[in-house]
Amino acid sequence: MFASLQKQTTELLAKRADEFLFETPPEEGKEAPALAATSSNQLLAEDLFKCMNEVYDAEEALDVYAKDGRVNALRECVAKIQTAVERNTKCKETMEELVTNYQSITERTSSLHHACDRIMANQTQLAAAAEQIKANLYYYTQCDWIMKKLTASRLPITGQAFTQIISTIHECICYLKEHPEHKEVVTYLGKYEQCLSKALTAIRIGIHSDIEASKQAVYSRQRDDSSGQRNGGGSFPFTSDDSHALLYGVFAARANNVRNALAVSDRFFSSYSEYQVMVNECEQDYFAVREELLTPVVQATVDQLVNAHGESSCTLTRSGCKFLLRLCDDEYRLYKQFFLLQRDNSEEGIQSESRASRRISTTSEVASTVMSNPEASPTSVVFTTFIENICKILYDVLRPLIIHNPHLETLAQLCTILKVEMIEDHCGVMMSMDAASPNAIDSSAGFVRVMSDLIGDIIMRIVYKASVFAETDILGYKPVSGDLNYPERLYQMRDIEMEQRKETDSNVDLTSPSAINAHCLWYPTVRRTIMCLSKLYKCLDVAVFQSIAKELLNACCDSLETAAVGIATRPADKSRLKTFSRALDAELFVVKHLLILREQTSPFRVSLPASKIQRMARMESQQLDAMPMVDYSFDLNKWKNSASQLFTENRDRWFELSSNNAFLEFIFSTPVQATESSIDPRRIVEVQLKKHCHQLIQLIVDMMTGSLKPMISAIFALGPDAPVDVLKDPILSPQSVQNASAVSFKVITKNWSEIRGSFDLYIGVRETEEILLHPVRKQVVDSYATLNVFLTKSYTEEQRQVAGVPSQEQVFLALNA
Repeated sequence: MFASLQKQTTELLAKRADEFLFETPPEEGKEAPALAATSSNQLLAEDLFKCMNEVYDAEEALDVYAKDGRVNALRECVAKIQTAVERNTKCKETMEELVTNYQSITERTSSLHHACDRIMANQTQLAAAAEQIKANLYYYTQCDWIMKKLTASRLPITGQAFTQIISTIHECICYLKEHPEHKEVVTYLGKYEQCLSKALTAIRIGIHSDIEASKQAVYSRQRDDSSGQRNGGGSFPFTSDDSHALLYGVFAARANNVRNALAVSDRFFSSYSEYQVMVNECEQDYFAVREELLTPVVQATVDQLVNAHGESSCTLTRSGCKFLLRLCDDEYRLYKQFFLLQRDNSEEGIQSESRASRRISTTSEVASTVMSNPEASPTSVVFTTFIENICKILYDVLRPLIIHNPHLETLAQLCTILKVEMIEDHCGVMMSMDAASPNAIDSSAGFVRVMSDLIGDIIMRIVYKASVFAETDILGYKPVSGDLNYPERLYQMRDIEMEQRKETDSNVDLTSPSAINAHCLWYPTVRRTIMCLSKLYKCLDVAVFQSIAKELLNACCDSLETAAVGIATRPADKSRLKTFSRALDAELFVVKHLLILREQTSPFRVSLPASKIQRMARMESQQLDAMPMVDYSFDLNKWKNSASQLFTENRDRWFELSSNNAFLEFIFSTPVQATESSIDPRRIVEVQLKKHCHQLIQLIVDMMTGSLKPMISAIFALGPDAPVDVLKDPILSPQSVQNASAVSFKVITKNWSEIRGSFDLYIGVRETEEILLHPVRKQVVDSYATLNVFLTKSYTEEQRQVAGVPSQEQVFLALNA
């Protein structure tokens, strides 16, 4: 049994010997076994070898298989295995040594490589630092070169070299300001600012030389032309075409040099105060030269216009303003050729866009925009001042003509020409066009300022002449006999109208106004007032017009009162009412003309024309209509009385130590009493019309119920519950009541149609007549109603029959017949 077991063991060892000692080669297409598997096999081989040694030692001790060949073969295998193990161990030691040496060499090679990299990086950094130092030194070393160039011979300010100098100065200053940590930055900034100042001075001198050269060229050519015309007998130095060529062509030839020089410096130093001062000085020199050249030309042109249109101040004003506006445009175009327009900031740009979205056209808007613009640039101020000085030549000529002009109509036309035609229409459109451009300035701003002053002078003259006109031509008007011939002249005009309608019965125009309401039949003061207001309304501002309208309408209403007195004192017409005929004519005359005044002045106070509403864009029409116009008056009588009492009656209370002290009483008393009154012209006509309508109504009521007034007064005096003995009261007796009511009713039935005819003759508008007659009917009917109520309460049936007072229905039917 042991022998069979040994045999099986030997076969098993022979079969697995190779697997324990060597790795099995991988099959084609498969990866080699992992290192962990190889190590495991080696461990198993060692364990097997150890086990075999133990078996061998045991068998050798037994010496059973000493002579067996298989044992010898096994021993040989063991020896081979031992040899293989030794070689394997030696190989491992050799490999470990090789790995150690390789790692040492790799570390030393990497260290050398890293050291080389560090050296190269340091070299690059040093080279960059050297270049940076060299570049930084450039901004510190250019000041000497720049100063040397600027102090050399005269350098052309439009050349490439000067442009390079300006660019270098800007570059160096910007660099030094961006690096304040550098050493001596302040010192070198001062040096570069000196270079900048010297460069700007060179530009200033160059521009001044070009402007002076242009002026001398103009004078030289002017002298040549003047000498040539003197030889030919000419009276004016040069013609208008020659003057335009000299004043603009010569300057335009040099404008490009000046503009280029300014463009170079503006590109880099537009925000510097030194640059702005230099540009301002150049502009002042330019405008001083232009004013010196233009003044004699403008003066000569204005003198020619005065000689040509001296008899017509309106034509002279229109021609002179058109000439100045063309001059403003020409000067603005030439100015833009010389100088750069200053750039607006973002806020100004937004405001200019909002200004461009609407039209600036009223005189107050244009003048306020020009004269009180806090954002106006120095350029616009200088240009505006220059234009003002030129326009004052025409102002000095026109102002004496305006001051001594006695005609109110001419003054109104002058104001319309300046305010509407020149400022609102022309300058307003130009301002809206200029506002669309963010860099543009208003070329006519100076003209607007001067003409606004002239308009102010005209308005002052208009106010004075309007006051004189109201005093002399309206309030002081002396009516002739024909002016007060009412209602005869109305009857004549009605007869003429009826005859004309009979002759042209087939072609009559029923919509045409009545001849009685024609303009020629208005009372002269009414006609003059309306004509004056219609002329002044177009040219005056609302406040001024309201003030003048108040004065004129007051004078007109007073003149109507005077005329009414004259009509009332004329001899009565026997064919009409005997008692109240002229008083009725007087009241109807006043009411008629007050209605005309209200109708004709309604466009001036109810609504504004569409064109004027568009021009006055900033104010709403209802605000203009409801504009509060208030006049104040002060009364100093209280102050005088208090002062008089202090020094006469209250001297004994001067030094009292109480609230009864005279000085304290004087201090705390109201010294001045202020009274506020409205000067809205609409109120004047409305108040007068209301007053005279009430007077007219009361006059007619008295005519209708005059005999009943004592009875009505006695009835109201008795009271509602007082006992009445009608037989003992002579006023309220049935017979007295019967006589009075019969007279009153007879007047109503007989004269009511005549009163209606008078209303139709004077008023001529059925709706207005009914409005005025309705309260008359109501008061007359109410008088009879009051009397009937009293009769029903206090009279017997027999007494009421004796009184025979008509009922309200009968009176109402009589008044509506």
